[in-house]
Amino acid sequence: MNAKIDKLLSEGLEKDKQMASLEHKTERDAEMFERKNNELTINITHITRERDQFSEKYEFNKAKLSEMQDDSMQHRLESGRE
Repeated sequence: MNAKIDKLLSEGLEKDKQMASLEHKTERDAEMFERKNNELTINITHITRERDQFSEKYEFNKAKLSEMQDDSMQHRLESGRE
């Protein structure tokens, strides 16, 4: 009778150890997921900021180019009248 009880206790302890191990692994995985999620959020913020800066520079350069083309055309027209 004691052997059966010892066996059941041993099996119960082993299952408890397995459950504790799985719970610990799950907690580590959840922490890693949270860390990776935070890193991705930060990266997205940086990329969005850079994209917006490049977009502003592009629009500025496009407007400047258009202005220079207009000035060049105006200069040609004025030069042709002389």
